[in-house]
Amino acid sequence: MNRIGLAIGVLVIVAVASGVFLLNGTREAGSAQQKPMTRELATPVIVAPVVKSLLADRIEALGTTHANESIVVTADVMGRVEKVNFRDGMKVQRGADLIVLDYKEEQAQLAAARANLEAQQTKHERLVQLVAQQSAARIELDEQINRLRAAEARLDIAQVHFDDRTIRAPFSGYVGIRDVSPGALVSAGTQIATLDDLSVIKLDFSVPEVYLGALRRGQRIVASSVAYPQRKFRGEVITIDSRVDPVTRAVLVRAELSNDSSLLKPGMLINVNLIANRTEALVVPEESLVPEDDNQYVYVVDNHGQARQIEVEIGRRRPGMVEIVKGLQAGDKVVTEGVANISSNTEVRILAVRRDVDERSDTRPSVLEKASAATLNEVTR
Repeated sequence: MNRIGLAIGVLVIVAVASGVFLLNGTREAGSAQQKPMTRELATPVIVAPVVKSLLADRIEALGTTHANESIVVTADVMGRVEKVNFRDGMKVQRGADLIVLDYKEEQAQLAAARANLEAQQTKHERLVQLVAQQSAARIELDEQINRLRAAEARLDIAQVHFDDRTIRAPFSGYVGIRDVSPGALVSAGTQIATLDDLSVIKLDFSVPEVYLGALRRGQRIVASSVAYPQRKFRGEVITIDSRVDPVTRAVLVRAELSNDSSLLKPGMLINVNLIANRTEALVVPEESLVPEDDNQYVYVVDNHGQARQIEVEIGRRRPGMVEIVKGLQAGDKVVTEGVANISSNTEVRILAVRRDVDERSDTRPSVLEKASAATLNEVTR
């Protein structure tokens, strides 16, 4: 009986030990399978590193073009148009005759003034000889000198009146559409045409006073127009107004643009980009931002494969990227794709690291280094 009891006790002990062994083995096997299972269940994401980049303070504005020199050509005197020497839109040189008014009366007056001057000169020469021979009084010569000077003045006046009958270009440029025709009667102030020097275009634009300290003469600008969407026009700042407008709190800036091709015309609306100071800044792809109310957040993947939600303060924006003023460090990995599928402390699996946000100065992101189409489908599921 004792032997039977002893045998039963041994069997019970063996059974218990075997159960404990099997239970431990099952737990270890389950633990070993849990880790790969957790990795399989982790949310797939694509990340980008936080990098340092040189960002320029870009000042954007709208400006209006003006000719380098511009006038409205008008008549100085009344008269009938005798001849028109230009065509609409024609380029003319400085001093070119644009309009000739009837000039017969002025021409006759000029001829009479010349004849009178010649007569007075002849009398003057004769009196000089007579005074030298003491055949004439000195006072007579003095009176003749005065008459000679008066004749010279009358000739000058006649010449001015004659010259007024011809309207000339004061500088080289392009004439606009003429407003008079041959035979038309014009008076002083009548508009003949416009004349614009388009060799250089002046561009006026207003800049908020907050940028006043960043403005200086010689700064480069890049301008564009809807009229020529594929063209960029380059120039530089030539002057900054001495006053700030007290109503708009903006200062007027004038730049010069080269216009060798004569594409730009006065009065055009121009988009202006002025590059001011360049500073080093941390940047991330714009799509990594998660706005909530008035705050901005990003998801940063830590060394344990977890996504942590971090509040950030943003600064300047550029196409495809944004400056991070506070909250991140260079080298942090922020989630750019798969953001909608995660929350703070979510286990994530990095499918790819974007390399398009590099340390180039103020450049637009290039093509993404993304995963294959199958991987992207997995991200969005």
